[in-house]
Formats: sequence, structure tokens, C-alpha cells
Amino acid sequence: MSGWFELKQYGSGAFRFLLKSRDAQTMLQSDRYPCRDSAEAAIALFRRHCTSANHYEKKIAPGGKSYFNLKAGKEVILVSHLYDSEPTRESAIEAIMQAGTSERVELLNV
Repeated sequence: MSGWFELKQYGSGAFRFLLKSRDAQTMLQSDRYPCRDSAEAAIALFRRHCTSANHYEKKIAPGGKSYFNLKAGKEVILVSHLYDSEPTRESAIEAIMQAGTSERVELLNV
């Protein structure tokens, strides 16, 4: 599966990255970072840790929806959005593990 990172710059100067699937669907999005360098460093950290299943901490939110934290050691790199079921979350993790090492980054100004 080929995907890519979209690096969004906001009018405030902050940046956020999104991981996009081959069909341009957003698989996940990061928090905002104060500058491009910190957002690019976060993408690099994400790439290093997204391919290993043991970096995904699987959780259930109040209300019963599933989500995960992607971790580097004890540090949470990214918190996913909520999924309707555990199997859906598992499918998302598998897709992210495949697409998350992409070297392609597209800059988008909003």
C-alpha cells in the first residue's frame, strides 16, 4: 500500500501532518507543531516506530469506542481517532504499519 504524508501549514505558522492512504483518505493526523522542523522531526519519529506492533497501545474509550496510542518507549507519539470496533482498529493499524514509512511528503498551505 502506498501512502504519503501531507504537511499542513496554518496561517498561524503552525504545522500538522496527516498520513494519507493510496486513495487520499486521511488515516491519521497529528497534533499541531509550532514549526516545520518540529513537524518533520515528528514524521521521522513516526516512521521509525509505526512498523512495530508492540509500539501500538490499544485502548477503549469511555463509551466503548476503540483507539490506539503510538508510542516510542513511554512517550506517546500520536493518539488515533476513535474506531467503531476493535477489528476496525486492527485493520487501521495494519494499514498504517504499511503506509507509515512513506518518504513522500506534500506541503499544503491552509
